[in-house]
Formats: sequence, structure tokens, C-alpha cells
Amino acid sequence: MIIFKNDNTSYNRVIGKYEITFKEKQLLNLRQLIIDNCSFIEHKEAVLSDYEIGFFYDEDTIRNFKKGYIVGDREYFEATDYETFFNCYYDKYTYSKLVSLIDKLLNDDQSVINELDNYFNGEIINHDLDNMDKELSLLSYKIDNIDNSLSEEKTNMIKEYNALLNKYNKLSKIQENETRYLTVLKKLINYNFLGYLRNDSIIELNNILEFFGDINNLCEYVKENNDYISQGNTKKLERK
Repeated sequence: MIIFKNDNTSYNRVIGKYEITFKEKQLLNLRQLIIDNCSFIEHKEAVLSDYEIGFFYDEDTIRNFKKGYIVGDREYFEATDYETFFNCYYDKYTYSKLVSLIDKLLNDDQSVINELDNYFNGEIINHDLDNMDKELSLLSYKIDNIDNSLSEEKTNMIKEYNALLNKYNKLSKIQENETRYLTVLKKLINYNFLGYLRNDSIIELNNILEFFGDINNLCEYVKENNDYISQGNTKKLERK
């Protein structure tokens, strides 16, 4: 993956060109470790049919799935066909943000580099429980200070608070802090410096973008003429 980054030197601000490399197997192993050790786990139960269970189970996000006692049957399609329903219990895993960032990296999504930089700088490490804590505190403050004459509004707010509290109590606290995995991830990504963009190259790029009017038009042009351009040929640009 080739990326461009703003680099601040002692003299001015320039654009650096880098090649991003990593070992895919090591990255996949780290991804699985983060899922196993840093996910939020919500303990759930639901009434599901055999048919629904077949589509419902996902070994990554659903774990410790247990099918309990039969709770009933329901006719479907024809009177001779029945669905059997069961009480089911399972743990729902909500992945750390780091997992989605690794997925982007594996898919060569260049937008991930800025997100990773923010993570490495400690700017966007947030957890759902922290956000829920703040939301619960805010709701509690509002409930305590709401006018008693607004009984219906207060009742609705209390219901909202209780529902959020119930969700909070069911949501397990993070198994392990992701900080050390963040450090490992940083070491797995190599930024290979290829050089700086010259001013005349930046001016030329700006002129090209102005000509096409939209980056999507430029990408479409390159895609359509890739073989021709890669052979070192030149072609008169024509607006569509």
C-alpha cells in the first residue's frame, strides 16, 4: 500500500510518500487475540426456532451457545409442518475498534492510516462502557432536577435510565486492556519512506484534478486506460 502523509520538517511542511508493509499472518493472529481478550461480552437469551438457530450462529461474534428446553411449536406452510422453539443462551461479542482497523489494513484501505495514527497518539481510545457511564450519569442528573409537574416526562426518563442500566449490567467489562495489543500492532506496521513529493508534482496533480473536476472521474479514466498508460503511451485528454 502506497500512502502520502504530511511531514513537518524543521523548515517547512512537505508531503512524504511511504510504502506500508506488514506480515499478514502475524496481523491475523493479533486480530484473533484482540477478539478473544479485548471484546465486550453481553450475556443474552432468546427464544429461537431450529430454522433461526441455523442462520443465527456465528462462531466469531456468538459464543457459548446453548439450546435449552423446548418452549413450544408453531405450524407453518402446511398443517403437517411445525417449527420447534427453544430457550437459547449465548454470549454476544462486540469487537474492539482495533479489529475493524486491522480489517481495513488487510483490505488496503488507505483511510485507516490516519485512524491508526490517532490511535497510536492516544486520541481516540474509547470504550462503550465509558460512554454508557457518562450517559447514565447525565440521565440521573436530569431525573433529579426535572420538575415534578412533568410527571410523564420524568417517568419516560426513568424508563430510559433503567433500560440503559440493565444493558450496562449485562455488558461485561473489558476482559483485557487493549493498550499492549496497540503497541504490538504498531510494531507490525512498517512505514518505508520513498521520498518527498516535489512542488512541481503537487502543482501538476492539482492541475489534473481541476481538469477532471472530480477524483472519481480521474479514477475512472485511469481504470479505462490503464493498459495504454502503463505502456508509456501518452493520450490526449478529452472531457466526457
